[in-house]
Amino acid sequence: MGNAVAFASIVLAAATSCGAMAQYSGAGGILNDALDEPAVTTFAITVLDEGTIGSFQSLTLTNFQHSWCGDVKITLTAPDASSVSIVDRIGYTGSLFGDSSNYLGSYAFADGGANIWTIATQQGNGTTFNIPTGTYAATGAGGAAVDLSAFFLGKSAFGTWTLTVTDFESGDTGSLGSWGLNFGVVPSPAGFGLLVLSLVRRSRRR
Repeated sequence: MGNAVAFASIVLAAATSCGAMAQYSGAGGILNDALDEPAVTTFAITVLDEGTIGSFQSLTLTNFQHSWCGDVKITLTAPDASSVSIVDRIGYTGSLFGDSSNYLGSYAFADGGANIWTIATQQGNGTTFNIPTGTYAATGAGGAAVDLSAFFLGKSAFGTWTLTVTDFESGDTGSLGSWGLNFGVVPSPAGFGLLVLSLVRRSRRR
């Protein structure tokens, strides 16, 4: 039994350090198009795992399409109602229009990724340029980098996470195939207790 408890302690220490990585997926759909005012479309993922987020990997947008990327702002809202910018109207400086490149692919947003503003505004900046599929850093207004790990770490994972896509101009439309969150959850103390009990019982059976 002593060995079982020791083993359980090792497992718990490893789980506590960053949490077991898990992927949570949500459905997409057609994006509302702005007419006289910005159009908002929301998508939700409900996480039933209880515990705090110990590590963050990425937020993914699969088969995301929208012409004229400068019209689009994307934010993520956590179950505690706090929000973080994922990308904010590429190329928009407060007047006229943003960048005319297009979203057409699957995109991951993670710390250390490429600067999506630079890709669109310097390499593209044209209605025929499609932002390449890849991993990008989250950005706020003006292209400032956003630290997603700082936003996620320590938050409760349990509850509804909401992706909000806002279209600020009419005439350009889009859609989202699906989206996902990838982070590690450190179980609550009650969950730790159940894990220890399970490991001890298994040891006794052997």
